[in-house]
Parts: sequence; C-alpha cells; structure tokens
Amino acid sequence: MNRRELLGVAAAACVACCVGPFLVAVGVVASIGIIGTLVAGVGALIVAALVIVVMLALRRRRPGGLPTEEIAVEVGPTRR
Repeated sequence: MNRRELLGVAAAACVACCVGPFLVAVGVVASIGIIGTLVAGVGALIVAALVIVVMLALRRRRPGGLPTEEIAVEVGPTRR
C-alpha cells in the first residue's frame, strides 16, 4: 500500500469514526432550538392570554357610556 492509498483509508476511517458524534452534536443543537422555540411560543401564548384576561376584567369594571347628567340647552329660532 502506498502513501496515497494509506491517506485515503485513513480519511475514510476518520469520517466513519467522527460522523456519529458530529451528527449527534448537530442533533442536540437542533433539539435545543426546537425546545427553545416551543418554550418561547408557549410563554408568548401565556402572556397573551393573561393580557386578554386583564383587559377584559378592567373593561367590565369601568362603567361604560356617557354621563347621564341632564344639561338644559336653549334652542332659538333657526335662520333660513
């Protein structure tokens, strides 16, 4: 076996040996990304639900409509 063939066999052995841990590392990074996305999404949904509940509660507490005081207004003749 010459040096070139030996180098090719060594490269193939390196790839065969190192591919597994490399793919595991990539999978872990992807899993962390997915978990982070899910946690952020669920957190955002919880915050949005709380904001909606608080807004509805505040809206029901406040009296709605215009004041009911009667004000006397004089109406004069209209010009044409």
